[in-house]
Formats: sequence, structure tokens, C-alpha cells
Amino acid sequence: MLFNKKKAPQQEHEWFSVLIVTETELKDSVRNDIQEEIKYNVDNMAFSGNLVLNDQPKEYTQRFKKDILEKAKIRPVYVIIRVDQDKIDAEIDALNKRHKWKKLFNLIPGYKYQRIYDEMMINPDNVVFSTENVDQAIAFLNSKE
Repeated sequence: MLFNKKKAPQQEHEWFSVLIVTETELKDSVRNDIQEEIKYNVDNMAFSGNLVLNDQPKEYTQRFKKDILEKAKIRPVYVIIRVDQDKIDAEIDALNKRHKWKKLFNLIPGYKYQRIYDEMMINPDNVVFSTENVDQAIAFLNSKE
């Protein structure tokens, strides 16, 4: 065809988000130290954060496996979630199709796109690994590079 653009082949690179699941909020210094240690040793981490079970709705926390929830009551659990870029792209396409005219004039607010990314980064359905040891979490992420 005349006007079809050829798409360059994309290199598949898996991205992961790391949630530090705890029953209560971690101190900022402790959380920052853990996040820095992971960030320093890993190249395929898209997001990291502290998920406090007491602050989350029951519907959300029930989507995690029971062993993760039980362990998180005692000590922090490092949950690694695979970021599904295809699903993110599909959600963004659906958003753009719902608001065709707003998309045409670039009037879709940025927070709607950010909400899609945030939901995919902490989606319990995509959990691939969980551990109580930060070194095991780092080893797992390094094995997936």
C-alpha cells in the first residue's frame, strides 16, 4: 500500500513493579532504603511502592493470595508484578475510542492515562513472585533481564 508506515520491530523487554506489602505503613527512611537497594541492583523495575493492607479496600486485598496476606502481617513481603504492556495499550486505545473528539483535540486529561498505568502496576492478577527476603526479590528480577 502507498501510505502504510512500516513499524520497526520492538524489542521485548519485560518490566516489573515491586510492592512492599505490609500491614502498617513503613517508616519513610526504611522504605526508601529498601527501594534504593532494589533500584540500584535491578534494571527492569518500572515501579516500586509500599502497599499498606490496612489502607486498602477488602475487594482489592482479597485478590492477593492468602499466604502473601498472612506473611505481610508479620513482616514485609516483596511482591513482584509483571507489567502487561499489551493490556496497558489496549486500555489506552479503549479510552481514546470512548473519547474520540477529546483525543482529536488533545483534551483527555492526563490523570485518566495515569490511572490506567497505576492500576496495571499494582494489579494482583499479574503477581509472578513473592518473598520475604529482598535479596531473593533482586535475584528474581535479575534472572528476568
